[in-house]
Order: sequence, then structure tokens, then C-alpha cells
Amino acid sequence: GRPLSAAGRLVHVPDTQWRCPGDGGSRASADHSKGTGASAPFWSVMSGRHLASNPHPVPADGGGPRSKRSEHNSDLVSLDFDMTWGHLAKKFAERAHDPSALRNFLNEHAGLPTRARARDDNVTDSHLAECRAAYARQTIPFVPDILVIGGDSQLGFRKFVIAAARLDSNLKAWRDIAVVDYGYAALRSDIIALLSKDYAVADLAALTSPATYAAGRTFRPLCGVVDAGGVDGNTPDVYELSYEAGGRLLPSFGRSGDFAEQRPTWVGDVRKGWRGIEIAILFYWDEYWKRHLQLGCIKKIREIKQAADARSASPQDQLAAVDPSALSLPPRLWLPGLPAAARRQEFEAEIIAEQLDEKGKWKVATGTPNDFQDCLKTCFVVLDQRLP
Repeated sequence: GRPLSAAGRLVHVPDTQWRCPGDGGSRASADHSKGTGASAPFWSVMSGRHLASNPHPVPADGGGPRSKRSEHNSDLVSLDFDMTWGHLAKKFAERAHDPSALRNFLNEHAGLPTRARARDDNVTDSHLAECRAAYARQTIPFVPDILVIGGDSQLGFRKFVIAAARLDSNLKAWRDIAVVDYGYAALRSDIIALLSKDYAVADLAALTSPATYAAGRTFRPLCGVVDAGGVDGNTPDVYELSYEAGGRLLPSFGRSGDFAEQRPTWVGDVRKGWRGIEIAILFYWDEYWKRHLQLGCIKKIREIKQAADARSASPQDQLAAVDPSALSLPPRLWLPGLPAAARRQEFEAEIIAEQLDEKGKWKVATGTPNDFQDCLKTCFVVLDQRLP
């Protein structure tokens, strides 16, 4: 047979004690001299005997007469011939994105004890400081390919973020995404008016886009997405907003679940009929885009900037070789760093308000909303939908 050793390696031994490595586990002694080929693990286990190592069994129902012991042996020595390594690999891939599901896999399928650990992958103010650049709100730090709007609509008020983006050298992925503007909009008409607002490139663009920069050059948002979920009554309000905007602002809904085998953004097959027209609805995997923004663009900002510095220092044009996507990195996120106003502090506090707790679940900090994070997240959603 080929049991797992204490170090997690596969070893051949003549006699093995099968057991869960944690306290309260179980073990079984098996003679591995019988059986050959694929049937060896079967005969090895069948020829042994189970030895309970926990003298104090845990009540199955918390206090009733029935009792149980932990007997989670590794599925690598399962008697089920359908439990192949390929099957286990598929189960691992399906759960790898979810820390809670991954711990369940390690315990029940790998026979390993696991516990939640303190998070060390959340973003902090220091990461936001790395994202800031020398440009002011309502200006653009580079010459963009598109401007989009992300909105979070609640009853009584609305928040928005406007983001600019430019493609990489292959014109297949976003290389840079910059926050251009953010704020409140009291009325639906205030959000719609943003589609006609001009935003000028900052002086910084002379350095970041020297080939296409022109002083005073302006751009307008092309389209946008507004979250239509949330409080009761919000959904029809966003449908009406989309109608009044002529379909340039789409309603969107975040979805939870397993996103591993599907595209993180898609347009619903069923369109919503509203006042005689059909409105396209954009859906997205909420977990994917939270991680993409928080643990990707913000958490990896230093690594992304180092790649950009390597590009600028190169004596030859090697854009394709060091585009973020070429290095399996997300796009660089730019935040306006001038000036340090109170509204900027509010915006930055909200985009990192939702963090992963010790169980790997998203939790909003007490007293801090995450509305601007939702707005920025939906900017990424619409940009994904607009990729060439």
C-alpha cells in the first residue's frame, strides 16, 4: 500500500497505522504483504484491524447515548476503486477558492486536521498609499481607451465611481484602471448627467502616455453598470434609471456560488421588460470580483508597479513581455492622490471596508459602509464586459 506519512509524503512500509493525525483520531494496523497492483491497498486494509486511539468518544448529538470517533482516513487509501487521484484533484480544484471548503476537503478527504488561521492577506492603508498617484480627482492619469461608471443605488441616495482604463500592448486585457471621480448623486438624472461630463487628462499623462498626450484633451464616460440588488424597491428604481439612460446604464446583480468553471461576468438570457422595452441585465460572480479587486489589484500593487518600472527601464520596447496579464498579474489600480481631502478618506475607507475574517468569509467593518467598494467593483464588471 501507499499511505501518507506524517510529513505528507507517500512511502512504502510493511506495516502501517492508519489514523487521523489530530487528537481524538483513530488508527488501524494493516499488513501490506498481501495483494499486488491496484488491489494492494484493498487487501492491505482488509487484512488489518481497526484500533480506536481515542478513549473518550464524542457524543454524536451533543449529549445523547450515541457516540462517534473521528475516522477520517485519507482517501488516497480508500477502498472505493472510483476514488482516483483524478477525482480527488477535481474535488480540490472545486474547493480551492473557498478557504472554508478547502479546510473541509483537507479534513474529510485528505484525513488532515485543519483550523482557521488569522488572516494575513487583507489589504491595509499602506497598500492604498501605493495605489495613489500624482493626479487630482476628476482628472485622468493617462490617455484612456474608455471611461465607465459603476453605481450603487440605495433608496434615498446613490453613490458612483467613474473609472478610466487602457488596454495592454496586445489589446486583449486591461493594463491600467484609474479612479477618476466618485461621489453622491441624489437623483437618477444626476447619474445620467455623468455620461455627458467631460474629464481632462492630468499633467501626469504627459509621462504615462507621451505618444498620445495633448494638454486639455477630454473624455466622457461611455457606459456603466448600477447594482440593482439590495433594499426593497431598489430594483425597479434601477430599471427606470436604465430606461431613462437609453440603456447606457445597465442593471446588475451579484451572484454567489462556485465561479471556478464559468466566466465571472455574463449578460442574462432573459431581458427585463420595462415600459415597453427590453433591458439587458448584467450578472457577475461577486466573490470573484471582490478577490480580484482586493487581493489582486490592491494587495499586489507593489509587484505590479515593479513590473511597470522594469518596462520603463528597458532599453527596448518590451511592452508585451511585461504587461500585467503577461505576468499573470491583474491591472494596475490608480487612485487620485491630490489633494488629501475628507471625501478621499471616506472613499478609501469604504473600498477596503469589507475584509476576510478568520474563516475566510467577507465581513464589513462595524460602522463603515462598503458602497464605494461596490461601485468600483461594478466598474471592473463593466470593463470585463467591454473587453474586445
